[in-house]
Amino acid sequence: MDFREMQYIVAIAECGSVTAAARLLYISQPSLSAAVARIENSMGTSLFDHDKKPLQLTYAGEAYVRRARQILHLGNELKKEIEDIAKGETGLISFGIPAERAGEMLPEPMRRFIESYPRVQIRMINRPSYELIEALKTEEINFAIMPIDKVDLPSGITTELLQTEPVYIVSRPGIIDEKDLSVDGKLSLQALSKYPIIAMQPSHSLRARLDLLMNRHDLRPDYALELGSCIATVQFAAAGLGVTVAPQRAIEVFYQKDSLVTYQTGTELDSWDINLIRKSDVKLSMIEKRFIDSLVKE
Repeated sequence: MDFREMQYIVAIAECGSVTAAARLLYISQPSLSAAVARIENSMGTSLFDHDKKPLQLTYAGEAYVRRARQILHLGNELKKEIEDIAKGETGLISFGIPAERAGEMLPEPMRRFIESYPRVQIRMINRPSYELIEALKTEEINFAIMPIDKVDLPSGITTELLQTEPVYIVSRPGIIDEKDLSVDGKLSLQALSKYPIIAMQPSHSLRARLDLLMNRHDLRPDYALELGSCIATVQFAAAGLGVTVAPQRAIEVFYQKDSLVTYQTGTELDSWDINLIRKSDVKLSMIEKRFIDSLVKE
């Protein structure tokens, strides 16, 4: 049984004769008659009452045609769906991103993407970076978006740079002594370590980078508070409880950002890479690539 055979039987049932159906199907009448005989033989019963004109379906023929129409419809739907996927117009995007990063980075690009590709399904999970890496390993998600250094990734996981984001020292005006600034307005790590720092928790990529640089310069900073949100550290810094280290997007979402002052250090702390993370053996679909491109253009 195949789609072509089903089309033959359905066409005969609708036309009422083999001759008319043969014209509709652009095949010869003897070829169609032979096909019907072959199909009925494979079914082990007659699908048509061949003694009646126009041809009438037997009880078995009615069941055959009913199911054949359903299958042919599903076949057409499948073909359209595969064609749409091949064109990158539909499909499933399953990815992970830390919750705060999602709120900072995705709303506007995702809105525009959904407007352009309304039939695409998006499945997003929000977890810490280390949990997203595990989700990649188990193929719960196809890719992840997060700021993480390559050296922190296990084997079998590859990265692709999406964008580089500026990182700043943030404080309320008057907290940083101007005497601690260089002539070009930079705040050195040595000067930064003198102030109470509202830091991210140790598991966060930004905190790991700060710790690495402080250790490299043999500095012992005063971590006055440890929080789980970059936006929260900016809010606490704005209240005058210390200084913080925050990416540009976390500062931009703060509604009183005009009341903040920002500095950079002249070190690798001044930026971090937002990477696409995936298993090395996982290939991205066309629609996934278009989604990722929409984020890069943002």
